[in-house]
Amino acid sequence: MATRSQIREAIRAIAEPAGFSATFNYSPAQIFEDELPALKVFFNSGETEYDFDDTGITEAQVIVEIMLRDPGNIDDALDQKATAVQQLLREKPQLDGLIEGMNRTNFAYDRDSETTIGELQLTYTIQYLDED
Repeated sequence: MATRSQIREAIRAIAEPAGFSATFNYSPAQIFEDELPALKVFFNSGETEYDFDDTGITEAQVIVEIMLRDPGNIDDALDQKATAVQQLLREKPQLDGLIEGMNRTNFAYDRDSETTIGELQLTYTIQYLDED
């Protein structure tokens, strides 16, 4: 059984070696330039179903957001960092037993046209026994 906090922290710790200046197991209100490249891990939503013995099985969407600065091709830079993160997560798809499994189900780019900063949100669907 796992809590959302444990899951966020496990994903953050697994992805950290991909080369970030700062990593967060939540979505901070602001990221400073000296913290780039940065990684944020947070839940978007989830739904829990209970079986006959009150065991909660949750399916949730977790966002792994990569934010960096690149004066050249920001999309390629984000893709390279995302590939490194995804390779690390594939090595521990059950987060050492915290979850049943995780699959990337979506991605979205956000580019700031006035700067060379960009973001890539990777959405993962996970299943786990809910302790909350």
